[in-house]
Amino acid sequence: MGKLTDLIAGEQADAEVAASAAALGRSITGFSGRHTEMGDGPIAGAPVEPLRGPAAAAARSAAARTVRPKRVPFGGATLSLQVPQRPGYARYWFNDEPGRVGRARAAGYTHVLGQDGEPVSRVTGRNEGGIGRKSYLMEIPADWY
Repeated sequence: MGKLTDLIAGEQADAEVAASAAALGRSITGFSGRHTEMGDGPIAGAPVEPLRGPAAAAARSAAARTVRPKRVPFGGATLSLQVPQRPGYARYWFNDEPGRVGRARAAGYTHVLGQDGEPVSRVTGRNEGGIGRKSYLMEIPADWY
């Protein structure tokens, strides 16, 4: 799996270099239409001239905004229990303590199912003995809530 992620990261880096060069009107392939070793003109299409003046500055500015993906700091705060709300329903995380999930189901709550068809759950703490405690995401119609 590590080789695939390295390959994808390399492809992403190459794409960023190519996009930055294109925004500046440069070619990293050598096929800009100005080289003679490939014959007269570009391989396909009409020659492309670089933008100049205000249009070039606007293109560079737009490329700078679109080339880099949004950075999410590694050490930044994240909310591990944040989930999208479903219109018309109230959602709540129930700890997997004896009888608690069963009481929630008796009160009308149902499990929220993930893409795999299994109930959505997260490890939210430690029980006695160091075993991870799970919490399950459940929902109930808003008018019952």
